[in-house]
Amino acid sequence: MSLQKRVPCPTRVIVAAPHPIASHLLAHALERRKELLVVDCVSDPQLLASTIAKNHPDVLLASVHLKKLAEDRFFLLGNILAAYPGLACIVLLDSNDPEVVVDAFRVRAKGIFMCAERNPEMLQKCIRRVVEGQIWADSTQLNYIVSALPSAHSRELVAKRKLPNILSPREEQVVLHLGQGLTNREIAAQMQLTENTIKNYVFRIFEKLGFSNRVEVVLYATTHMQHSSLVADGSIQNPQPQPTNAVTTPKVDSHLRSTARAKVAFQSDPTK
Repeated sequence: MSLQKRVPCPTRVIVAAPHPIASHLLAHALERRKELLVVDCVSDPQLLASTIAKNHPDVLLASVHLKKLAEDRFFLLGNILAAYPGLACIVLLDSNDPEVVVDAFRVRAKGIFMCAERNPEMLQKCIRRVVEGQIWADSTQLNYIVSALPSAHSRELVAKRKLPNILSPREEQVVLHLGQGLTNREIAAQMQLTENTIKNYVFRIFEKLGFSNRVEVVLYATTHMQHSSLVADGSIQNPQPQPTNAVTTPKVDSHLRSTARAKVAFQSDPTK
């Protein structure tokens, strides 16, 4: 009696992009490899969550041009990925915009793929890597992520000073809301202020803390404001740090040719 060789199940993929024709062309290119199966193409972001629930994909390819998915710093995409922690998301970009790259990884994307490459084989490799639990980012994107982190020197200076001497109570409250992942519009609604007023607060917070972007403020809120006066007296809930991926020493794919753009892969545990 001969034993049949077990055939591995294909990786199930959903493509979320605004143009159905382009999505189906991409799906056809991916399915040239038997280990990939595109189970659906979605052009309406409001249908994406239900499509994921129905098809149980392993990977989501999300185009930045699907505006409802990408607006408000990937707010909708972040909610979907939080609801499906086992889903590996790759964001498709046309250009390396620093804020877009950082925001994509902030909402738990597992990779960034540049559509300008026009290389289906590289995209197939990207999908395989994120399914294996790695992060797919090139050296430029990695630099954006590292640059978004507050410097150790700045954090030390802030930590040594008493918070009330740095920020006003209103500014503390704005920082805490930023740490909860709220947009300026949502903060304005919470604090019953105008969105323009919140923007002014954010600019003053940048100036006082020596930060240059919202990511640094969020990291500051989750690491340095655990014992602020607002938290202590119960005026606002203590912001819970967003789950982050543990990052180890980069592994450079040995199969990439020297002329190709380097891709850096990291071991990642989405539960941490």
